[in-house]
Amino acid sequence: MPHPGDRRLRRWLLIASVSLCLLVATAAVVGLAGGFDPVPPPEPPMVAVDERNEGEPWTVTVDGAVLAGNLEPAVLQEDGYWLAVIAEVEITDVESRRDAYEILCVRDVVGLARQHDEPSEGCPGAVEADDIRLVRDGSAVTTLHPGLPERVAYLWELAADAEPPAEVRVEIVGETYREDSLTGRMEWLDPAPRAQLLVPVEDRREEG
Repeated sequence: MPHPGDRRLRRWLLIASVSLCLLVATAAVVGLAGGFDPVPPPEPPMVAVDERNEGEPWTVTVDGAVLAGNLEPAVLQEDGYWLAVIAEVEITDVESRRDAYEILCVRDVVGLARQHDEPSEGCPGAVEADDIRLVRDGSAVTTLHPGLPERVAYLWELAADAEPPAEVRVEIVGETYREDSLTGRMEWLDPAPRAQLLVPVEDRREEG
């Protein structure tokens, strides 16, 4: 005669096996439906050329974009030409910043002359500048200071045989000042595109 405990064990095993089958079947259906696919981040809002994009830790106004063959003292590595995106940048952080390369980037530019092996943290799939220069004197941008807006040229080198772009997609990056969950310190984190714009490109290569 079977022991009552054996019947309870068999019943428990039957319930457990049925539950496991239902769980596997549900997971398969959700997986086929794309339920486990990563959700892409939302598209950043579009802004206009000359529109002031206020935010943290910087405010950015993109003035325009040009093609140029010579922007000394910036030096072309190849026999190509420059794509320059001109922007006014104002630091809204209370401290000076040394991360100007992370402020904006370009996307879908064909014919870049230089390798960009390091992905942009703030603009996944986009490209940070090869060089950044102050418009007022051509000096390299190293540090930007609060309360001192600067017009800067973000430069990308294009190959000599690259088709000149008629417009360029620019993304402006923002960050969030919050507590780091690992260190407990307040830091600027979560770089991500906060705005984008299509900028017409003016060809000035014949001017020098």
